[in-house]
Amino acid sequence: MRLVGPSGEQVGIVPLAKALELAQEYDLDLVEVAATARPPVCKLMDYGKFKYESAMKAREARKNQAHTVIKEMKLRPKIDPHDYDTKKGHVVRFLKQGDKVKITIMFRGREQSRPSWASDCSSVWLRMSRNSASSSRTRSRTAGT
Repeated sequence: MRLVGPSGEQVGIVPLAKALELAQEYDLDLVEVAATARPPVCKLMDYGKFKYESAMKAREARKNQAHTVIKEMKLRPKIDPHDYDTKKGHVVRFLKQGDKVKITIMFRGREQSRPSWASDCSSVWLRMSRNSASSSRTRSRTAGT
């Protein structure tokens, strides 16, 4: 087998018994790194320390990755304009926090026989969101002067 020393230097091609003897001499573990290579490659290392360091790297990578959350806002066709404003405020807050928002229009009972209400509801929602977007742009322009 090809043996790699504890500091990464090439020891050379040695028999298994010699590799185990060197591992005991250095008080390290003999770890097979590449089993499919010809000859197989083994390394002298502290396996417990290696596992700990790899777990710490994985934890650090998980901590730094972006975590997206999908928030859901449920609407009904017969909803008061004030409730639209409240729900719109929640959606704007979610979007500013960097979350994704899913808007669902729910129908209950006899409302299901009127699917055209869904388009009415969505058009009201779009109109209100456009108005708030234009008013926020106006506010930001006037606030800067």
